[in-house]
Amino acid sequence: MTNEPIFEVKEEEKKGNYARFVISPLEQGYGDTLGNSLRRVLLMSLPGAAIVSVKIQGVKHQFSTLKGMKEDVVEFLLNLKKVRFKVSSENPTKASISASGPGDIKASDIKTDAEIVVANPDLFLASLSKGTKLEAKLEIEVGTGYMPSEERIKEEIGLIPLDATIDPKEALLSSAKILVGYFNQLVSPKKVEKKEELKKDELGVTGKLSVEEIGLPTRVANALVKAGYESVEDLVSAKRDELVKVRNLGEKSVKIIEAALGEKGLVLPN
Repeated sequence: MTNEPIFEVKEEEKKGNYARFVISPLEQGYGDTLGNSLRRVLLMSLPGAAIVSVKIQGVKHQFSTLKGMKEDVVEFLLNLKKVRFKVSSENPTKASISASGPGDIKASDIKTDAEIVVANPDLFLASLSKGTKLEAKLEIEVGTGYMPSEERIKEEIGLIPLDATIDPKEALLSSAKILVGYFNQLVSPKKVEKKEELKKDELGVTGKLSVEEIGLPTRVANALVKAGYESVEDLVSAKRDELVKVRNLGEKSVKIIEAALGEKGLVLPN
């Protein structure tokens, strides 16, 4: 039996949402093994909550400026991407900022509902001069993996999509824990209990719920409706592979759909 691996994880560089970690010393071949495994989990499986779109009153696009705000809109958006949230629900939620100068705007100025709390309220967002007002509407989503802003559908003029990210060190540790969970299942397997798929006539009131009513992100719900999947009944009648191929969806979106159905005790057929 081989000895237990002993190595160090050093954070050699950190800039905002970027960090560089070095893991050493490792036996030959294990750098690629660990690196590739962590990379896949980092990109596909990490849960988190982030601001995914912003609409600022009087601003039509991210390259604009807001009179009386020291920072340009791009700087303001970059600061918003650093806001961290603690959530008790997987449903998307709305938030807002309403502030007047003179003074600084901080993350604590973000108004949210009871299911989501700003974890770093002292984070600086922008500085306003006297007489300046900032009105912004934010959309916060809970999901898995990293989703670039390019994948988000702009549904109205002035709606600015943002990348969704989490803290680098938190991401690394969470990825490692997910991998440990999978390997533990290999070493000490637990019995897998399969959920029974329900027939249409067994869905009752739940089956009549629209896709908008089960907490799906707006872009996902819209894509489903356009493809003809308007209710829960439609979803559980569709095969997973069919939904993955729907325009503007894909694997990540289907995972979100599965999570929403899971809260109702339902599963997608394979």
